[in-house]
Amino acid sequence: MPTRSTQETPNTDINAITQQVDQWLNDVVIGLNLCPFAAKPQRNKQIKIFVSEATQEEALLEDILLQLIELSTT
Repeated sequence: MPTRSTQETPNTDINAITQQVDQWLNDVVIGLNLCPFAAKPQRNKQIKIFVSEATQEEALLEDILLQLIELSTT
């Protein structure tokens, strides 16, 4: 299976989305204590935010699979 990395050359849209998700995680999920287990991994930089640039379902599924494979090896 060919590997794709949409994070090798991130553009400003991906950076903006990543920052917005990170802000939401801090303000809502952690700030409102919706998940009491999220604060420690966030402090320890253990949460990865991946933004897929897939425009078709197959490419999106490939991105998800690659992220799951990476997660299983960490």
